[in-house]
Amino acid sequence: MPFFSSSSKPQLGRLYYEIRVDACAHHNAGATGGAMESAGEAPTIVFMSSILCDSAMWTPFIEALVASEFPTPFRAVMIDHASHGQSDPLRTPFSLEDEATAVCELLDSIDVTKGIFCGCSWGGHTAVHCALQRPSLVEQLWIMSSSLDGGSSSFFGGYMMPALIKTTGHTRFFASQVARAFLPAASAAKYTDFIHDMTRKMATGGMLTAWRSVILMRSDLEPRLREIECPTLLIGGEEDSGPSPATVERQAGLFTGVKERNPKHICKHHIILASSHLCMVDKADEVAQVVADFYNALLSGS
Repeated sequence: MPFFSSSSKPQLGRLYYEIRVDACAHHNAGATGGAMESAGEAPTIVFMSSILCDSAMWTPFIEALVASEFPTPFRAVMIDHASHGQSDPLRTPFSLEDEATAVCELLDSIDVTKGIFCGCSWGGHTAVHCALQRPSLVEQLWIMSSSLDGGSSSFFGGYMMPALIKTTGHTRFFASQVARAFLPAASAAKYTDFIHDMTRKMATGGMLTAWRSVILMRSDLEPRLREIECPTLLIGGEEDSGPSPATVERQAGLFTGVKERNPKHICKHHIILASSHLCMVDKADEVAQVVADFYNALLSGS
């Protein structure tokens, strides 16, 4: 299995990652990893997930992107956060800056010199930190359902969800509560088993450490968004409260450095109607088309 251990951030343990070369099948049927890499043009897209989810959450979106008007083959690198999926359980707190450093080192280890960073929620926050730490590594940012402000001290985030994780973390009941929190009421029941397949693998004790680090103690990125130089797309769900559509729109306006540093670069935002935190799951086709339109607009210079 492919694991990566950061020598500079050992508190994160081994991070599991998966490389999918079949993401190019729609554009280049029968291509292998070697054939795709030899072409030299296929972008690498780095996928980082929401808290309480692992890299499997991206499967509907990747399939939709392959079938969309996205114009090129691509290689998908999907990374499981610590205490999620097959990555090691956390034992000590960490910062999202720490995780960004480890992610960049992981990509160095597999010879990724430039990539599109696609992150949902926690993953979007880490993707922005990667762009701040290593601007040359990040070609574009696709930020989905990410609150780019500081930690939350709400009753739900500070007390209710940690209690549920501790007492019911591996149960289908817990997955149903996550589905209700992350998806519209009309979709929650449909995706409960999909979410349970992810939550039942998480390390419960380490998950509590992750929750505190990511939800309660994360740093506020808003003052630094003006430093981002690469083209950036922000996507949110109409029914999401973290971030709300108003927050997505406001934060998109903070990426002032994107066009200042390169007039050909763009920063856009889009709200997916009748969707919520996991809009890339229940509205995968629509989100994929928004991403394809953004990518094609950059190619055409429009």
